[in-house]
Amino acid sequence: MFSFNSTIHTNNFDTWHRRLGHCSNKIVKYVLNLCRIPCSEKNKSVCQACCLGKVHKLPFLVFDSIYHYPLNLIYTDIWGPSPIPSKQGYRYYILFMDAHRKFTWLYFLQNRSEVPSVFIQFKTMVELQLNTKIKALQTDGAKEYLALTKYLADRGIQHCISCPHTHEQNGAPERKHRHLTETGLTLLAASSLPSKF
Repeated sequence: MFSFNSTIHTNNFDTWHRRLGHCSNKIVKYVLNLCRIPCSEKNKSVCQACCLGKVHKLPFLVFDSIYHYPLNLIYTDIWGPSPIPSKQGYRYYILFMDAHRKFTWLYFLQNRSEVPSVFIQFKTMVELQLNTKIKALQTDGAKEYLALTKYLADRGIQHCISCPHTHEQNGAPERKHRHLTETGLTLLAASSLPSKF
């Protein structure tokens, strides 16, 4: 026999999650508190229906290649444009990151079109300093990098291009961008300097 009271007073969090249309746990808690319905979250589980219906892309596989030597793979990415140019007129920067030790080189740019000349400058410097050649360059496929395709092929450098809209494939420089921008903004805030710096 169905009892309205026993249905309302069920204390299973997963049941309420389903009854409320698979909304977020935060919303379920809010509604239950608002309606003064006691509910335990002890045995809360991952909702398989939510995983199937709400996930926008499949989990990204972890790429666990280990590079034993410098310059076997160089990650690169461009950041910008900055809403405020630097005093020298720079609105972008490009970083080059060695996959071996995550050592990073940073170059400031006024325009994205400077990428090929800056890469050639970087390549000359780093190969001379480390006494080895760049074997592969991984980019996100931006048109500035595509302009380097022939140059790379002529020098035997493999050009690895990440799939469109998959920042995870170029995750190392993406995380470095975040670290650099957050550190810069924190230093500005701590120094009470205006954002033009």
